Amino acid sequence: MATPEQLKELKEYAEMKESWTQMKKSKAQQEKRLATANEEIESKEKYVRKLVKNEKEAVGKLKEATKRLEILENAESKANEAIEAHRTLLEETKLQKTNVDHQSV
Repeated sequence: MATPEQLKELKEYAEMKESWTQMKKSKAQQEKRLATANEEIESKEKYVRKLVKNEKEAVGKLKEATKRLEILENAESKANEAIEAHRTLLEETKLQKTNVDHQSV
């Protein structure tokens, strides 16, 4: 039969074993929470990288559209100038023709 001192040591050993088991469970739970948190962080980082990429693409498309708009506005301005020059030329031609008609009369 075990002595009281041996019983005390067995009881302490059992308590230490139980404490060790609880610490391992706690560690496993913490590691699981950490893994979940890391997955969430990676997912959010991926989302942010995607947003940044999309924003860069959008900025690039906006710059391209702005350049095209400037080109179209410039072309429209030149077309309006050409139309005005043509009208002026037509008016001058009509005036000359009218003056020629009046001179021949």
